[in-house]
Amino acid sequence: MSIKIGTRGSKLALAQADTVCRKLTAMGIGVEQIVITTQGDINHGVPLHEIGGQGVFVRALDDAILAGEIDCAVHSMKDIPAVRPSGLLTAAILKRDSPSLSRTCGAISIPGSGNSMPGSMMRSSLPRQD
Repeated sequence: MSIKIGTRGSKLALAQADTVCRKLTAMGIGVEQIVITTQGDINHGVPLHEIGGQGVFVRALDDAILAGEIDCAVHSMKDIPAVRPSGLLTAAILKRDSPSLSRTCGAISIPGSGNSMPGSMMRSSLPRQD
């Protein structure tokens, strides 16, 4: 018997779920990873507040746990609503990766300025990144 671990199909979610699966496997625990598509995954280009707001990336996984389809789910803490549905809890939190991880690009153009900044670093705090 193995633990059924639910995750989204994004690169970040799969990487995080792979980390959890590797750690459990190293402890001798069998795991099965199950990818679940959420409304946040389906509705690209739609503002999050229009498709359910907070929790839009976790709701389908929560529902799968409550329905007995998976045993647990791996989420990014940034996606977890402050108030969890009845019957669910956050059971474990992995050590955080470096917050200095960022996207970089060779040059950033500032609209309307006619300038670019070669070698500049750009960090994003957008609510949604692909």
